[in-house]
Amino acid sequence: MSSGVEPVPAEAPAPPKESRGLLAVIIIIVVAVGAVGVYLAYNHLASGSKYPWLFRGAYADYEGQGTVAIFPVKMKMHLEVVDYNETHARLLMRATVSTMGINKTSTNVTWVDLWKEDYLVSGKQPDKVYDETINVKGIGELKCRVFEYHEDSSVTRIYVDKNTLWPVKFEFEEPGLGSLELTITKSNIPGLKG
Repeated sequence: MSSGVEPVPAEAPAPPKESRGLLAVIIIIVVAVGAVGVYLAYNHLASGSKYPWLFRGAYADYEGQGTVAIFPVKMKMHLEVVDYNETHARLLMRATVSTMGINKTSTNVTWVDLWKEDYLVSGKQPDKVYDETINVKGIGELKCRVFEYHEDSSVTRIYVDKNTLWPVKFEFEEPGLGSLELTITKSNIPGLKG
């Protein structure tokens, strides 16, 4: 006689590869944004002058696209200063990844220690730091400091505008998984308004 209850499988099925790829991209961005927050906050205090991004509600929106596991991916991200005090800043990051009609949104709020000098992604300093000038639609030419990280075969690049010390572009490349590029599209930060 059957009880009508199916037995629980010994192992849960693994998520599809494309879902794991999307999750990996979101995790990389969350880690990178936390590191950017540390960099922004440290530079604000180290220089002793007020930067245009240090106010509640300072934000930037980003959009981009790429491929993950051969599937086209579109992404939108919102990065915002939601609070700060003498020792910490609080950043909100919301990212939505869309592929094949599926949308996945991730939200993260991070308190950043304003006195911490490290600029780490996945626990490591950048492998390369160099200057590059980029052209951003609606904003114009921006002189940036590029922070490049290598993890096995993956490369992450974060472009930080040298005038505002705010991130304006993110690039992720992972051979065999795909690539993604996010560029600032809208901001209320003086110097980055279109």
